[in-house]
Amino acid sequence: MNTLEFLKNFITDWVGLSIGTFIPYNDEWGVSFKILWNESNLEETLSKIKDLKDSDIYFQFWTEPSFNKKAKTWDIKMKNAFFIDVDIRKNQKDKDGTIMSDEELKQKIWFIKENLSKNDLLKDWYCIIFSGNWCHIRYIWNWFKVWEEVSDKDYKAWVNFIYNEFKRLFEEDETLYPDYSCTSIEKLARFPGTNNVKKRKDFGLDPIASEILFFQWSKTDIFNA
Repeated sequence: MNTLEFLKNFITDWVGLSIGTFIPYNDEWGVSFKILWNESNLEETLSKIKDLKDSDIYFQFWTEPSFNKKAKTWDIKMKNAFFIDVDIRKNQKDKDGTIMSDEELKQKIWFIKENLSKNDLLKDWYCIIFSGNWCHIRYIWNWFKVWEEVSDKDYKAWVNFIYNEFKRLFEEDETLYPDYSCTSIEKLARFPGTNNVKKRKDFGLDPIASEILFFQWSKTDIFNA
């Protein structure tokens, strides 16, 4: 699965993504690009993003092209996706102080994939991403209007419900417990195919590219479950 295929379900003519480096201390983008699906230079822009090899690259939904700050909850007007974030390597270190290898981590991700298929609520994921330290399970559904159709409070309650179901499914392995700080509607996500730099250094590891390990053409209706 290439990057264009990954993107095409998250951007339209009227909702795009901010993609780029991020400066946490002043809550704004550094080097960034605004992308709409109908832009003729989309592939060129993606090439420039991949050239930022020594930087951590993130993406976020947006609806205001001139907006350079990280979008807050009230800035997100449309959305059609969310992800479950599982901090596998951090959870392992917190559990017993050991640093899990990349191969061991990918084996854990494979285990997650196999067990999601057994759960009616969680089985229709779109892709599963190895982020360099942890796992993102990304789901897509029909676009909805934030505030008009779904409030932030309802969205967060719903995503917490999904996280609880995921935690219940893997309750015997605490390294697979999800990160509940990632349930907000404006949450940033690591852009697949780009290097994980800073977070790898936190574990004494060299940078490595995040990658989509598993993909299926699925759209979920768990929002209506």
